[in-house]
Amino acid sequence: MEKIDAFCHIMPPDYYARFFSVADSGPVANLRNRVAKIPCLHDMDVRFRVMDEFGDYRQIINIAAPPVEDLGSPQLSREMSRLGNESMAELVRTHPDRFAGFMACVPMDDPEAATAELDYACNELGALGAQIYTSVHGHPMDESRFDVFYARAVELDKVIQVHPCRHSGWADYPTETTSKFELWWALGWEMDLSLFMGRMVFSGVLERYPTIKFLIHHGGSMIPHFSGRVGPGLDQLGARTPRTSRPTWRGTRSASARSTTSRCSMWTPRCSVRPTPYGAQWTSSASTGCSSAPTRRTTRRRARATSARRSATSTRSASARTSKVPSSTATRARSSTRPSGRWAHCERASWRGGVWTEPSRRRSRGFGVAEEDVAFSAARASEPGGAVSFVDGEWREASGTPIAVTDPASGEEIASVPSATAAEVGDALDAARRAQREWSRLPATTRGDHLRAIAGVFADHREALADSLVREVGKPKAQALGEVEFAIGFLRYNADWDRRIEGEILPGDVPGEVIHLLRAPVGVVGAICPWNFPLAVLCRKIAPALLTGNTVVAKPSEVTPLTTLHAFRLVAEHAPLPPGVLNLVTGGRETGAALVADPRTSMVSFTGHRDTGKSVMATAAERLTRVSLELGGKAPAIVWRDADLDLAVASIVDARHFNAGQVCTSAERVLVHESIVDDFTGRYVAAVEALRVGHPSGEVDVGPMVSAAQHRKTSAALETALREGATVLTGGGTATVDGYAGGYWFTPTVLGGVRPGMSVMTEETFGPVTPIYPVADLDEALAIANDSRYGLSAYIFSRDYGTVMRTVDDLDFGEIYINRTLGESVHAHHAGFKESGIGGEDGKWGLLRYTQIKTAYHHFG
Repeated sequence: MEKIDAFCHIMPPDYYARFFSVADSGPVANLRNRVAKIPCLHDMDVRFRVMDEFGDYRQIINIAAPPVEDLGSPQLSREMSRLGNESMAELVRTHPDRFAGFMACVPMDDPEAATAELDYACNELGALGAQIYTSVHGHPMDESRFDVFYARAVELDKVIQVHPCRHSGWADYPTETTSKFELWWALGWEMDLSLFMGRMVFSGVLERYPTIKFLIHHGGSMIPHFSGRVGPGLDQLGARTPRTSRPTWRGTRSASARSTTSRCSMWTPRCSVRPTPYGAQWTSSASTGCSSAPTRRTTRRRARATSARRSATSTRSASARTSKVPSSTATRARSSTRPSGRWAHCERASWRGGVWTEPSRRRSRGFGVAEEDVAFSAARASEPGGAVSFVDGEWREASGTPIAVTDPASGEEIASVPSATAAEVGDALDAARRAQREWSRLPATTRGDHLRAIAGVFADHREALADSLVREVGKPKAQALGEVEFAIGFLRYNADWDRRIEGEILPGDVPGEVIHLLRAPVGVVGAICPWNFPLAVLCRKIAPALLTGNTVVAKPSEVTPLTTLHAFRLVAEHAPLPPGVLNLVTGGRETGAALVADPRTSMVSFTGHRDTGKSVMATAAERLTRVSLELGGKAPAIVWRDADLDLAVASIVDARHFNAGQVCTSAERVLVHESIVDDFTGRYVAAVEALRVGHPSGEVDVGPMVSAAQHRKTSAALETALREGATVLTGGGTATVDGYAGGYWFTPTVLGGVRPGMSVMTEETFGPVTPIYPVADLDEALAIANDSRYGLSAYIFSRDYGTVMRTVDDLDFGEIYINRTLGESVHAHHAGFKESGIGGEDGKWGLLRYTQIKTAYHHFG
């Protein structure tokens, strides 16, 4: 993706000549003398030479609106604003290889004049937004005067760029601040703005005016602590400026001031911008491992912080370490302003999933994962009416019944997430429906770029996402990282369909006519996700839906909503979609029922239990709403007499115990040829006994089951099997893990003495219990395998090609694994037969499921 230098001051030659002809003395003359020393502001040849020294990129330019106090005339200020905007627009038009756009300057001494100039610059000249001072040029900023301008900017959906300066009534900060710095065009300034910018943010200004996107100082340097107000991307990536070109301090400071100043301007923020029907959409450029080179002082601070929390935290990746930012202790749990990871070393506080966190509040459970490492902060989620619904591009409170989320390793509550009511679900559907038409009109390549951007964000935050899965699902860390990669794969694969969706042109039945068949989106998709793969299945659904022009309202499982909340926060902050395109509601059965029953839902994509899927289908049938259902499974694994037993044992052990057996494609029953059953069983039992059961953050094979309810279900299935005559070969029930007596642990269990009609051979167990049954011939194996209401996945282990092909032909299952363990591919097709569902996911056919065919008869005769 193209690199663009962030927001650089400029004075086009015609503006420069006019501005400095209006006075021979006073402030303008003083400014002229300073600017004259920086030719790259007004001499384009010099500017282009300097740009070339720093690589291939384009700039977004701006001019500080001319202050009335300097010009002495409101009319002259308006004229200079108009001249500045027209000059910048001309530069963008004549040098598109150099300039990507401009921010309008507006005469804020008169709100009506400012609004008129904003309209002209945006509608006629193509400005991306407007830059304003916090001072209305010589007069303290007045909310009532500013509101007129702000309201119009909201209507236009334009960015407002706030430039802090003296005389501001918004924050009480030193008036001499701006005189301390020498302008350094694109490379930024060394800044000492932390305190007064903090006062501005925490005084509520950015809460009152939520569409103010970011705060800057001269030269494009972002205020490090609050660059989260930037549209996504400007705060994450950058290119290191050459050491020889580093800006220098020209002002006067005390030694103490010099020792405490955070020097964060050595980085030029980068972004990518493209015009869309929604205005300028900011997305971060491809992450290629940009990381800061800390100063010696920074290194010492990091070392102290690391030592202080070593007992409570595990080793983190470089990206995870960049979540520490300055904070006011009084505003820890309330600020919605996201800090930038670039300046992680500035202070000791940290940002975790939506709240500020001081080090003193970090507590360890004793297994190397700090309490704040849950992806979406438990403290924030537990707030009454917490903002856990993402609707129309903003976080909203949900007012329904809170649902507790537990740590499956300890059984302790880690969050309480409010449910969305039916009315709140309706609001999300309204937002999705409003956005769908414009979203579908975007080129598919643009929608694909959005998916690629989200994939990049998830890749940058893979460790944090995996840690969240470990904590709320109980999934071992290696498996959790695998799920994150799977999710990224879904996004990237579907994004690559942006040029591959094809229609057809058929000959007509009459002369002068052709028939055009084209793929159209279905509309608004309700995506209801399961608890066992909350991130992967979310991406499995939203990626094809969004790529094909649909909008989405997603609902995670009430058992594991935290990773989904974190994922949505990452998207909203780093790779936002246009408002209403991707929405989120939380809750249980009632929330899901409201989503399915609403006539504004065009299609429901559901993954979960068979009985819930039937209920979804029955409700959808009342309005003929499309459904795609991926339900349960009872996968047989057939091990034939010529099988490679080492391969078969290892594959089935993995397929049965991955995620503690809580996978719809798990090998739920093993059918072994009677000639090798004893050998196989001995090897299998030994392999199962070697599995390591323990806390999922450690080096283990099997973690806890996800919930008390799931543990009870598996325990009940085992008890029923024993009553029906099965015998325990190893395992046999609840496990014990030192230090985690309240966790939902289950010992991997192998059963013998089973019969085909037992419930453990026909009903989904969804836990680490393996029944083994000997079969005499292939006909018997196939008959037992097919004697189930399910038809999702099956396994066959044999070296004989004829045996394999006959098994594939005769098995009534949608997905068959031959001589391998579980794990589907993103470009294949994942679908079940019988009561395992209808529809299907993945690959070409999964993507096209989110489209419908429209026929157009073109008569030109």
